[in-house]
Amino acid sequence: MVRVLFFTWLGMIAAFSLMPGGAAVGNMPVVISASGYWEHLAAYGVLGALGWLGFSGKYGRTGMLTGAFLLSAVFEVLQLGILGRSFNPLDISANGLGLITGLALAWLTCGGKPGPRAG
Repeated sequence: MVRVLFFTWLGMIAAFSLMPGGAAVGNMPVVISASGYWEHLAAYGVLGALGWLGFSGKYGRTGMLTGAFLLSAVFEVLQLGILGRSFNPLDISANGLGLITGLALAWLTCGGKPGPRAG
């Protein structure tokens, strides 16, 4: 179940990352801050925590962390071709910091013990 949440959250991050600037849902404009480092940190922090809880073992978590970070870089590069969006390497740094922060908070919350075995 946690893996489903992980991949759902990742899909939401992808959708918001690749949405054109000034986009609207229905009649409601979607406001995406150009300098939302806190938003990046929070979004990827949740992803990191879900990754800790949903993936087991050293290699499962390392793969999740590496894959999520690389995807965040790909999303950022793809923004070069999206109207109203721009590439910002600091966003990639905020994403990585968020992943690590989320992992650390989940680890501390679990008392330093591994998350449940994901099967």
